[in-house]
Amino acid sequence: MADQADSTPDQQANAPADAPTGRLAQLVHWARASKLRMAIVGTLMLTLMGVVFGTWSYLAHLAVNHEDQYTIARALEALDEKDHAKAKAIIGEMQQRGADPEDFGGALYVLGSVKAAQADQEWSKDRQRAMHLVAARYLQKARELGVPERLESMSRFKVGQSLVRGNQPQAGIEALEKLLDEDSALFTQIHALLADAYQSIPEPNWSAALEHSQAVLSRSDLDAKSRNQASITQADILGNMGRLQEAGQLLKFVGSNDSQQALINLISGRIVIEQANRLPSTSKERSVLSKQARQYLQQALQLDPLSSTLTRQAKYWIGKSFEIEGNYEAAIQRYDHLNKAYGDSAESTAAMLGKADLARAGGNLDQALAGYREVLTTVRDPQTYVNPLLPLSHLKKR
Repeated sequence: MADQADSTPDQQANAPADAPTGRLAQLVHWARASKLRMAIVGTLMLTLMGVVFGTWSYLAHLAVNHEDQYTIARALEALDEKDHAKAKAIIGEMQQRGADPEDFGGALYVLGSVKAAQADQEWSKDRQRAMHLVAARYLQKARELGVPERLESMSRFKVGQSLVRGNQPQAGIEALEKLLDEDSALFTQIHALLADAYQSIPEPNWSAALEHSQAVLSRSDLDAKSRNQASITQADILGNMGRLQEAGQLLKFVGSNDSQQALINLISGRIVIEQANRLPSTSKERSVLSKQARQYLQQALQLDPLSSTLTRQAKYWIGKSFEIEGNYEAAIQRYDHLNKAYGDSAESTAAMLGKADLARAGGNLDQALAGYREVLTTVRDPQTYVNPLLPLSHLKKR
């Protein structure tokens, strides 16, 4: 204490700075006293250096990883894992940081793929079509700017897919037909899309649709669910071609889940109605077949609790069954309900025409004329007109 009191202010000020040096000297003096102490100190120093080196390496690794996670490769990985939110976020971050122009094509491919996936989740058909068209534009621009080589075929496939699902089937057909000759890996998916596309053009090409449907079913590696769906599609096509017996036979051997069974019942009901329609108007069997058709169609309605397109079609064909049976009042009620409930849908347009025909047959010409005019207002552009219940050529003839 006396020594501390006698020290000068300069000595006191220098003490803290000299302390570490003194402690280090003491540590060295202590370690030299024995080999064991030197070993302990050496081990401690190596450990300390290892901790410091490891900390710096970890921090550097974090910095590198932070930069590395915002790349096209990372976005594509997220896309493959169906983590669409992450894929979109990575592209957004790349845009904010100023992406390399060479990455623009890949970035648009990711955004287009995300849009297409989101479109499939939309409950409204109109929303689905609109979003698929947006996806198609992204994907087409991506191809113009250049996509990674491994994505060349998939990008072309996705363009065709989005065009078909975006109500541009003819453009989709052209894109997919070219790819079909060049990429066997996407054989099944391309043929399935083409089968749908040829049914969706303003004047359906049933023969081409059947050819592509048969190509899908020719695959020996097709899983059971896909085979069932392809068989149902083919039966639907055959029914539209008037090959009712073949369609009916095909449906007998199809196993299915509830949604597929609903479609089977819808097609079965429609086939029975077409069979009844081929009989003379005086035949009593028309009434029997009409009732049988309604049983199928009611079952289809029960298996479609979400009231999708299938529900609208089933309701239309129920109205048609009453019309063929000769119960025009019931048919008009069904058509009128469908028209009011589902607005500007394909089924509503077909129902309007059916109602107008029955009004004309009953002598109510003013009501018939109003109905025909209303039908014409729904045909905004013949190039994009799609109505499987009333193809464009049928509408023109009517």
